[in-house]
Amino acid sequence: MSSFIYQAVDGQGTVFSGSVKADCKDIAAEYLLQQELFILKLDRDYWGEVRSFINSDFDERELILLCRQLTVMIKSGIPLGNAFQLISQTREKRNNKNKKDRLTDVLKKILTGLEGGSSFSHVLSEAGEGIFPKTMIASIAAGEASGMLDEVLEKETASLSKRYQSKNKFKTAMIYPLFLLCTSIAVITIMLIAVLPVFSSLFYNMNASLPLPTRIILGVSDIITNYGIIFFFLSIILCIVMYWLWQNDKYQLIFYRKIMDIPVMGRLLNRLELQRWLESMSLLLASGVVLTESIRISSEVINNRYLGLKIKGIEVRLRRGETLSQISRSISCIDDFIIELMKAGEISGELPKMLSEASLLCSLEADSLLKRLEAMAEPTIILFIGITTGFLVISILMPIMEMMTLYS
Repeated sequence: MSSFIYQAVDGQGTVFSGSVKADCKDIAAEYLLQQELFILKLDRDYWGEVRSFINSDFDERELILLCRQLTVMIKSGIPLGNAFQLISQTREKRNNKNKKDRLTDVLKKILTGLEGGSSFSHVLSEAGEGIFPKTMIASIAAGEASGMLDEVLEKETASLSKRYQSKNKFKTAMIYPLFLLCTSIAVITIMLIAVLPVFSSLFYNMNASLPLPTRIILGVSDIITNYGIIFFFLSIILCIVMYWLWQNDKYQLIFYRKIMDIPVMGRLLNRLELQRWLESMSLLLASGVVLTESIRISSEVINNRYLGLKIKGIEVRLRRGETLSQISRSISCIDDFIIELMKAGEISGELPKMLSEASLLCSLEADSLLKRLEAMAEPTIILFIGITTGFLVISILMPIMEMMTLYS
């Protein structure tokens, strides 16, 4: 989600300025217009995004712990305001008095809003921007209306824990292959820059024809040594150009569409996205949120912009009278087994349950694909290291062996 700075005026002529977060500039403009503000200026806040990234001290585990504490306290009969007061006091005692974290400040704002008579969901949307997911806020609003807030919080806690575990599992699986790859690149670079130039002068003084592998390696070493600074600046320029292209929604959609075509990795990312979407849909529908609103809110949990736009398009077709399973058949990213479960849920009236089952199947397949990817990545990188290192060693030893043969 991007950050935008704006300057706008209301009907009385009062000028407002501030920042708003949205997926794109059009959505940010639509949000401001809904607030009955006439936009004077609306630009992307790049530096704000950088500062937010650097200063971000929020840990997702803190949100899971907060939800668990709230669930236990509400089930015990403690009023919501008192529950937040107890949690806020506990955090202040636990943390260093001189240390402030983002969640503690948010808890104080929530407590102030609840004491002012605002609803829990409204306070979360106002005070907890960027911390509490929109799907969670919508579910809590429905839980407040139905009197099932404790059950909604319990389901949201389980959902947040599952998402955190999936994300952590993916990161953990990728650490070792990435470490191997970075280490091998660093070793090869050091050999090309520091080791090979020592042999280079020796080989050139021999005035003998060198083997082809040796000439290739020495040529690469000379290029890196003599023109490395040029390649460095070209890399920076390339990164700037890539970043500039990334700001264009057209190129982002092309990237997100193509990334799903990558064997194994693309299917894994697709399964993770669908698992989050189906789980969010199931929670929203079970909480009492209507189907069209559930589609709109749950589409925001999808990181893949291409798939997100496809999901958002479902809302329009639902209003025309089509069923969810019918619309999903036209989206190539959604598999047949998910559509069949949707259809069974529509017929039986158990759509939230069937969507939860589909989410579970996507999660199981994602775990299987992750293990397969990890099993493929490690030997591939080790093979790459072995071939590259072996080629370097052979390239150095071949002329040395020839020289020893000549002298003998």
